[in-house]
Amino acid sequence: MHYYLSGFRDPDTLIGKAVFSDKDPAGRLGYGEMPAGFRVLTSTPPAMKIDKPLFGYERVLAVDQSPGGYCLEWLGESLDDLSVGEIISIRHKLSPYWKVGEIVTITHTDDKKVRTGINIISTEAVPVVARLSNKPDPLPILLCPAEKSLNRKSATAIVPLSACQMGEKLQIAQLGNTRAIQLMQPIKKNDNCVLFECAYLAAE
Repeated sequence: MHYYLSGFRDPDTLIGKAVFSDKDPAGRLGYGEMPAGFRVLTSTPPAMKIDKPLFGYERVLAVDQSPGGYCLEWLGESLDDLSVGEIISIRHKLSPYWKVGEIVTITHTDDKKVRTGINIISTEAVPVVARLSNKPDPLPILLCPAEKSLNRKSATAIVPLSACQMGEKLQIAQLGNTRAIQLMQPIKKNDNCVLFECAYLAAE
């Protein structure tokens, strides 16, 4: 998911020329809408030119949709891994914009087709790479700004499972730009990731 949202970049490439500080992040906590200083981080980094994606994808048919979700019919054959609570990314074939959602229902039709109900988490998820002060390896995460249209009043971060804990401060980077966030209350957890509320750390 992170790979596609970041324009086919691995974490080391997405960092760009950004340099992480050796000091722990500090600053004033900000909530709600993304502060102006964070808007250098984009939800649609320009895609790199590649011959073939490193990771596969599945084609789906939108049977129904609303501002907050979809009913998707899966057209592929590799459907055994689908599970309720799984976080997925969705893109219309004619659009460059990705949405991030959660599978909330899985049903099987009479003609043996698989349909999933999707609750949209973010239409503006920002792919970034995080660094923890005690872990040198880059950590791919998705920063999801607050969205009034989805009735989501707080920013959230989708973080790999067991990588971080509530209260941790993360330096984040994207294509040469660095900022910092703090993870707040965990909202949801599945087998692969944790969804945290988060606050922006603005420089004093």
